[in-house]
Amino acid sequence: MNTWSEAAAHYVARLDKVLAVRRRALDLAALPQAGVPTATTAQLEALGGPLERQYERLRKNEFRIAVVGLENAGKSTFVNAWLGCDLLPNESHRCTYTTTQVFSVGDGQEQRLEVSAKSREQYEGMIRDLERQAAAGGGELAAKARNDLDTIRRHRASIEEVLRQGEVRRAFTHLQDVASELRRYVADERYAYGVLEVRLYTTALAAVDGVAFYDVPGLNSGLTIHETQAEQMLADCDAVILVQRVGNPSIEGSEQKLIRFVQEGDERVKVADKLFVFLGRADQEGTPAILQENRAKAVDEWQRRGQLPEDRVVVGSAAAYLVLRGVAGGHLGKALDPAEVGRKMALLTGATDDAAVLEATGVDAIKRRIDRYLQTERVDVLRRRCDDPIRETVAAAQAAYDHVRKTFSEDPAEAQRQLDADRRIHFQRWWEGEWTEISARLSNYFRGRAVRQADQKADPFRERYAGLISALVANLPSRTAAARDRLFDSCSHPVFKPSEANHGWRTRLYQEVMDLIDRASGELAAELKADAGELVEFLQNELLYGSASVGRILVGDDRDFLSLLQGKLQTLFLRFARPVVEALVRLPVADPARRELLARLGPDIALLDAYYDGDEPAYRQLKTYAKYGRDLLIHVTLRQELLGATTARSDLIDQPDPAHLPRRAETRDEVVDEVEDDLTALEVYLTRAVFAAAGFRAFREQELERLRSSFLAEKAAWGGVAQNEDLAGNPRLRDRLPSALRTTDNDVEVCDRLRQLRISLDSTR
Repeated sequence: MNTWSEAAAHYVARLDKVLAVRRRALDLAALPQAGVPTATTAQLEALGGPLERQYERLRKNEFRIAVVGLENAGKSTFVNAWLGCDLLPNESHRCTYTTTQVFSVGDGQEQRLEVSAKSREQYEGMIRDLERQAAAGGGELAAKARNDLDTIRRHRASIEEVLRQGEVRRAFTHLQDVASELRRYVADERYAYGVLEVRLYTTALAAVDGVAFYDVPGLNSGLTIHETQAEQMLADCDAVILVQRVGNPSIEGSEQKLIRFVQEGDERVKVADKLFVFLGRADQEGTPAILQENRAKAVDEWQRRGQLPEDRVVVGSAAAYLVLRGVAGGHLGKALDPAEVGRKMALLTGATDDAAVLEATGVDAIKRRIDRYLQTERVDVLRRRCDDPIRETVAAAQAAYDHVRKTFSEDPAEAQRQLDADRRIHFQRWWEGEWTEISARLSNYFRGRAVRQADQKADPFRERYAGLISALVANLPSRTAAARDRLFDSCSHPVFKPSEANHGWRTRLYQEVMDLIDRASGELAAELKADAGELVEFLQNELLYGSASVGRILVGDDRDFLSLLQGKLQTLFLRFARPVVEALVRLPVADPARRELLARLGPDIALLDAYYDGDEPAYRQLKTYAKYGRDLLIHVTLRQELLGATTARSDLIDQPDPAHLPRRAETRDEVVDEVEDDLTALEVYLTRAVFAAAGFRAFREQELERLRSSFLAEKAAWGGVAQNEDLAGNPRLRDRLPSALRTTDNDVEVCDRLRQLRISLDSTR
């Protein structure tokens, strides 16, 4: 591998395999379950960028040489001298606004000029950059920025034209054919601000194919975009030619950035390995002694700052070279006389003939120096740029392989079998701890619920029950005036028969009230089902990862569950509501059969009395109220004798004597008053006694507790549900799992990627 072509071919093949190894290793590291150490992954990622760039340039046979320097240092003149053509603009003011790339091609038919315009975002970013710089205050950079902004405003129309046209491509035979167009995009202020980069493909650059010159805008241009372009180019180039004025041998701050950019962008290769310095404008020095003194200062400065060998520093004059060759154009051709330039160069350098004077311009000397670098020295640079990163990349990939191989097999089938077996064991262990936490969270839920109920001043469930009963009783079909009047009319031939009307109306109301109990049972069941649904929703969404299996296992079919609740509630309701309905609705107050019925219902009625919690004393004993009916509410004397109560309703009476009570309803109004008061009493007893006697609140709590107990008794079933959710990839469950259990089939992918990495590693040995 003594020649560049041999070395390039070797490293293209080597890098192709090594980069494949890196990709395989990163693919493996991308799987969290593989557990590749973070440091190994970071090392692989960091090594990749430089190797990828080097590989692409070798594959494309591209060797980048950046030509840099301060503004007006003579970079463009240097490139023109190298090309032997006064091509790039080289006036004394700023004449390079954008990066110019010159590529070496071997075939004249490939010669072309390509121009890329800035994108709208890039252009607007440049404007913002200039505005910030201009607002920074005084100084040279702020003045430059303000001048740039003024220039852009003057030429906005032509710059916009460049932005709109986007890409330009021109083929040519001779460099002079595209000189004017190139200058327009590189240096004409009317257009150049809209240009991103210019690419020139020519046979005149170098005898070595693939060499590319990058004429970068001045390091001190003041534009952030130019500094960014310079930093990117210097970090990614293969060699650097710094054009510096021999009359200013000290390294300025902007030139010092060059050293930093080069070193930071290429840690494997030192600045001295790829930097060349051309000390130009030697023909402008005053005496040979001054020229020699400045050269010595520059050599010393570069040796001190960049350990640059002396033979990497060449003194000369690109402008003199162009003039002496007779190819100078523009202001050089007009301002400089070849004879005078030759005489001055001979005086300063001691050259004795035309050939020696031309040699003293330094252009051919630096071309030979760089040619030697291209032919031989860059091979060693390539080795240093590639060998260690290649070795480190392979070592890091091997470390990743070895680490993962301790846990995973390369055989996916075997790995999956072992994984499934181990995973079932680990899952059961995890489930034991998870179940303990689930049980605790359920206890906390019920504890919190009890605290909330204790803090409530009213009982929402009882209030909903009372509202339900009031609505049902108020809307009994036969209680409407129209239905009542139709019934009364049927009992009025030839005259109104109060007993018949009373019995007939109560018969209808009795059946409707019994239907009311069925309806109320259904409504209460729906209320309780909603409470149970809230509990099931908590169990499902908060404890068991949103699994739809919870409701199916715990309560079964919704309709069956509701029917079961309704049946239980109906039994309770009938047990305690039927005596009230029998006592108050079935028969008229003064009917002897009502008193007989009350005697039979005595024990059930006495039980209800114990649960009455209302304020009206007439209702404290259901049997007494049922015996006297509305008279116990309005007869002052009767209330005093039986209840010890001194107050009554506003429609109170004091006749007849209590000994002649209860009274029989004799008129339509009396029948209505008697029945309506009994219905009111019915509503009171259903809400103020039956609710507590039937234990609806306790029943509700018992049903919810039964669901909790049923849930806790099904630990094994819920473990199965958890496993099913795991297999289904439920993300809520996966978030609860330890990292070792969060993957299933993906571990097979680890095995496959591990095998691919091993094959790739084998190819590098």
